[in-house]
Amino acid sequence: MDRSWPILERVHTLDRSAVTAVPSLRIAMMLESDGPGGAEMMVLRLSEELRRRGHTVLPVGPARGVGWLGDHFRRIGFTPEVFRLRRPIDPGCVRGLMNLFRENRIEAVHSHEFTMAVYGAAASRLLNLPHVITMHGGLNVGKTLRRRVALRWAMRQSDHTVAVSRATQRQFATALDIDESLFAVVPNGIAPAIGDAARVRAEFGIDEQECVLLAVGTLERHKGHQVLLEALDEEAINISPFLTTFARTDWAIVSVSCSIGATSQICWRSRISS
Repeated sequence: MDRSWPILERVHTLDRSAVTAVPSLRIAMMLESDGPGGAEMMVLRLSEELRRRGHTVLPVGPARGVGWLGDHFRRIGFTPEVFRLRRPIDPGCVRGLMNLFRENRIEAVHSHEFTMAVYGAAASRLLNLPHVITMHGGLNVGKTLRRRVALRWAMRQSDHTVAVSRATQRQFATALDIDESLFAVVPNGIAPAIGDAARVRAEFGIDEQECVLLAVGTLERHKGHQVLLEALDEEAINISPFLTTFARTDWAIVSVSCSIGATSQICWRSRISS
């Protein structure tokens, strides 16, 4: 196919008008996990936006996942497909992806996170398809030589590699011992929406004069929620922490909240989509 034009060409600003119009594409949007989480929500919203701009998006997720992301895709009118990975190094997975791309006349592939970055790069290269990698984070990619070699190889086979923040860019460049310039940085975004503060306060029993600190995402130790709770307790700051988690919960954080007597002040909620 003709690859003389960029898949996405962005100028310095992040408004929608800054993205150069490109021909309508059939895009495979691939992610190795399908449970509730930040990368999964970003993939869902990105697919919606690409469809709004006239592209056809085929979500691809794990055959043996939990099904959360696939259900969300189906609710908004997508028809997701699956990949099958039977062992850590599985040539059959590459063949399966190639067949999937051919059957759905895929013209560009966008792979998220390590596993799909590697397998997506292999399948795309064999079919001469444009391939973009987006890395959202993760602490394990650079821990073994095999994974470092695999991701560096995938990046060399791909048209672009994107990090979702400057911190992520530095993290992966350091872990892979490569120059930061090999990663483009495109910050995650959200669709703006005006909420009803009174309704939310009533739902969670929060007084209008009460100051609330909201932390959204998976509760994992490296994200620093424990430091936040300890600091609030040490400084005796009169703020009610409101921690909402997509799915994974580091129960050490819950233990800290118990030890400092903060459980009565903390509102825990899980899998809130709003």
